[in-house]
Amino acid sequence: QEYVSRQDCPDPFAVKNELEWTLSPANSDCTPGHMVRYILCAQQNLLHGDVSRAGRYFEFANYLLPLTLPCMDLAIWTITPRAFYHRYRAVLAAEALIDGGTSQKTRLTREYLMSLAWRPSVPEAGEIGGVAV
Repeated sequence: QEYVSRQDCPDPFAVKNELEWTLSPANSDCTPGHMVRYILCAQQNLLHGDVSRAGRYFEFANYLLPLTLPCMDLAIWTITPRAFYHRYRAVLAAEALIDGGTSQKTRLTREYLMSLAWRPSVPEAGEIGGVAV
């Protein structure tokens, strides 16, 4: 948690030009590094209880995932499409619980927010964010 907290993660909603966050990193020689940074920033926002910002960082990472896969050695990287999309869907489901900020926000418990944290393995079928559905 300390490492995640120390990351420099600007407000993803303050972006004036989305292409700076998607197209520029996609054309770099370190696309996996950009994607991992977005995942780390999503985790930082989850630590602070901000699911919307975490979801936005996952959107940016989602754009880069197909471009990173050919560059990622599975012996080194713990990111697989299955694990990534499982976490991404869990964060989107949590955003839906909050109702997009259009009504009084549902308070998500710290335990629930921590269940959204990144992990390389995927829980059994019938769970989202580590919670049975």
